[in-house]
Amino acid sequence: MSKQQSFNRFLYATTAAGLAVVLFSLYRLSLVHLDWRFLVLAAITVGIGSRLSVAIPYVKAEITVGDTLIFFAMLLYGGEAAILLAAAEGLCLSSHVSRKSRVFLFNSAQMACSTFLTVWVLRLFFGPIEALHLGGHSARYLTATCVMASVQYIANSGLVAVYTSLKTHQPIWSTWRRHYLWTSITYFAGASVASITANIIGAISIYAALIIVPIIAIIYVSYRTYVRNVEASADLRKSEERYRDLFENAKDAIYVHDLNGTYTSVNRAAEELSGYPRDEIIGRHFSDFVAPEQVDQVSRKLARKLSTRKGASYVVEVIARDGRRVPVEVNSNLIFENGLPVGVQGVVRDITERLSAEQAIRQAEQNYRGIFENAGEGIFQSTPEGQFLVANPALARMHGYESPEELIRGLRDISTQIYVDSKRRDEFRHLLAEHGMVRGFEHQIFRHGFPHVKSQNPNPKSQIPKPTMLKWTLRSAGSPGSP
Repeated sequence: MSKQQSFNRFLYATTAAGLAVVLFSLYRLSLVHLDWRFLVLAAITVGIGSRLSVAIPYVKAEITVGDTLIFFAMLLYGGEAAILLAAAEGLCLSSHVSRKSRVFLFNSAQMACSTFLTVWVLRLFFGPIEALHLGGHSARYLTATCVMASVQYIANSGLVAVYTSLKTHQPIWSTWRRHYLWTSITYFAGASVASITANIIGAISIYAALIIVPIIAIIYVSYRTYVRNVEASADLRKSEERYRDLFENAKDAIYVHDLNGTYTSVNRAAEELSGYPRDEIIGRHFSDFVAPEQVDQVSRKLARKLSTRKGASYVVEVIARDGRRVPVEVNSNLIFENGLPVGVQGVVRDITERLSAEQAIRQAEQNYRGIFENAGEGIFQSTPEGQFLVANPALARMHGYESPEELIRGLRDISTQIYVDSKRRDEFRHLLAEHGMVRGFEHQIFRHGFPHVKSQNPNPKSQIPKPTMLKWTLRSAGSPGSP
């Protein structure tokens, strides 16, 4: 049987049981003791009691202070009147929770069934319910009040917990314990108020209303405040759980230390970075893990954070458990409580690979610079408009200049100052734009006013549809011995 089928069967079974309870209670209902005062009580219960509701945190359900009035009706007018009143109150409560007809019927049915169970348990152990308050505040009356609250609470919360667990696919026990265990306060408070009022007044009157209404209001306000505290605590707990997950599963090491520099918390990544287990880090000073020559630097960073109340970023070396020096980048900030600094939280990233990559890039740049400077061919970069950006010594010599810097300062327009035929420059740019590369292109250049034939070959890797600069290699095509 699927979970949806189990949910539907429970829903229909409870609704059918509730209908049977209502019909049975109507059959047994005696109209002798029902008067206009009962109608007033019923109107207050259905019209006002069901509206004084408090949402149960994280569940689409509500509880009301109407149980107090139902207990009151039970003690004064008998079980059947209370059962029918509970069914009516359940219908009215549903209008605040859902618009689905099956939810209306279920809420009414579960209220009728739980009140029916309470009524018949009281009759089984204590006899006629209407006569209980006539004996005064006896031990028997007190026990009956506790039984009335307990049975109503267990039956009502139990049925709703089963409904919620089947709907959310969660275990029944954990659902009841999490969402409904603490609702017992309303049942026991409501039963106590109803029993005391029934014993003092003995009938519905203006005096009963004056006594019971402010008490119900106090219960309602107190319970609503309690629920808000429960919600706030639950939200705080979830926030802490999310933070803990992020803290533990972060790829970078995260630490917290007090204002003296003693670690109070570290995550799993900190253990992996340092090689120390967590219990060997917590309680120790940061100087036990930082390279000795850098301890003063870290201490100054901490003092600066405290004086400026701003974060800090720096690079240091951590001494791992196996003696390795691990270069790390630290980003840290103060932790504040009530506007005062109470600690420091930092994120530590291992930058070993980054430093290795930077060193490799620097080495590659040096190698390229050596090739560029010592090449026998002219190499340069220029803008599409024809201005030199970079040139090597070979190119400078080809054009009769002592250095690349002198070449770049002296030549501002390649088309007119280098090309004997400036149209060839336009042809070259057209070919480059069309094919992405040009090979074997020849043209004449000026060298101190004398034409000199050169072959201009762009770098095959410069295949850019719309280049921002042009880069190519020049080879001399003149007579032997010419520069």
